[in-house]
Amino acid sequence: MSLDDTSDFMNTLEYESGSLVDHLVTFDDAAHWLTDRGFCHEDLAPASLAAYGTTEAQALEKVRRVRGALREVADAVAHDRPPADEALAEVNRAIRSRERVELVKRGRRRLGRP
Repeated sequence: MSLDDTSDFMNTLEYESGSLVDHLVTFDDAAHWLTDRGFCHEDLAPASLAAYGTTEAQALEKVRRVRGALREVADAVAHDRPPADEALAEVNRAIRSRERVELVKRGRRRLGRP
C-alpha cells in the first residue's frame, strides 16, 4: 500500500461540511473499497469470512480499527509525539496479516493468513 493509498484509506473517515462522515458504514462498503484498489482478495463474501470464523461485523470492526490506528500514528507524527502503543500494535498486526498465495500447476491456491 502506497503512502497515497494509506492516506486515502485513513480519509474514508472525514469531515464534510462540519460533520464527520464514515465512508465505510457497512462490510460491503469496506469490501468494495479494499478490493477496488487491489488491497484484498476479490472473494470477500460472507461465506469466505465464515471459513476463517469471522462475521461481517467483526471484519468491518477490524478494518475500522486499522484505519483508526493509522490515523493515530499519522496524528502522532504530525504533532511530533509518540503514537499510542495500541495503535502501533494494531498497525503491526495488519502488516503481518497479509494474504498468502501459492502457485500451483493450474491457477493459484489461497493459503489464507499466517
